[in-house]
Amino acid sequence: MRSDFVACDLQKATEQGLPMATKNSILEEILNYLFKHPDANDTLEGITEWWLLSQRISYEMKRVKAAVLKLVEEGWIIEIKGENSTVHYRLNPKKSKEFKSYVSKLSN
Repeated sequence: MRSDFVACDLQKATEQGLPMATKNSILEEILNYLFKHPDANDTLEGITEWWLLSQRISYEMKRVKAAVLKLVEEGWIIEIKGENSTVHYRLNPKKSKEFKSYVSKLSN
């Protein structure tokens, strides 16, 4: 019963976008994966590579998306829409001078 409780709590945490660091342990990450994929089975290498890594990538993707959207909103980067509806991002050339100044301040 305890594992059901932990998995449900982890599902809520995942849905709320809480960082992996707040989920206490690898044990909980494994239970979270199994909660989402109850028929899953794998080797130790597979669990590490596919189960844990896929959850971390999913979490990081949400963080990266939020950061990129903020940078677009502030004009630091621009969206370039490709032929097949893919979107690429790059530094806004109009902000080049500001960008160089900002980066030089970071390195000091």
